[in-house]
Amino acid sequence: MNNEAKPEDCEYPCSCGYFGDPMKACTCSAGTVTKYQKRISGPLLDRIDIHIAVPRVEYEKLSDSRLGEKSIVVQARVEAARQIQRKRFEGTEITCNADMHPAEVRQFCAMDDTCRTLMKTAMQQLQLSARAYHRVLKLAHTIADLAGAVKIAPAHLAEALQYRLIGNDVTLRDRPSLTAGKVSYRQSSGRYEPVDHHCLLMRTPDQLVDPG
Repeated sequence: MNNEAKPEDCEYPCSCGYFGDPMKACTCSAGTVTKYQKRISGPLLDRIDIHIAVPRVEYEKLSDSRLGEKSIVVQARVEAARQIQRKRFEGTEITCNADMHPAEVRQFCAMDDTCRTLMKTAMQQLQLSARAYHRVLKLAHTIADLAGAVKIAPAHLAEALQYRLIGNDVTLRDRPSLTAGKVSYRQSSGRYEPVDHHCLLMRTPDQLVDPG
């Protein structure tokens, strides 16, 4: 009888630490994953504007000699966005988009027809709360400010909505694409970019088919 311990026998149970990992399969049942994710309550998650999955970093990226964007460049972009917001709310007690109340959201976060259609679809399929509705619009306006845009565009709204997807569905290990009208917004390099499409649904990438 061989009593020698093997390395794999000493590993900790998964406990959803490998959920969605492309290299190591999660060994938990769907119920276990759901129970683990519900350790953070829904009302608390609803108050968090940005949910981001952080996957393992591949060796190629760790060993790459290329440098990322310099902090001073990012700082300048953020400061420019904050200046836009200070000018927007000049003469009020509000200093930034996050401080807006529902009345200010209606006033400053105007949506065009495509954005309204996209938001309606998101509200229905993601079952967003009234709180989430207003927080998504405030975040979308901040994304627009960072891009130097005058108003919220569908791509800005789609990006804000994607940050609500993690935690909404236990099966969301694949990023959904958001579709409004005849334009679908698929995630690319951390942002949503337009993709020609002809339906009005939220689908995962493998379901993006033209219904004719």
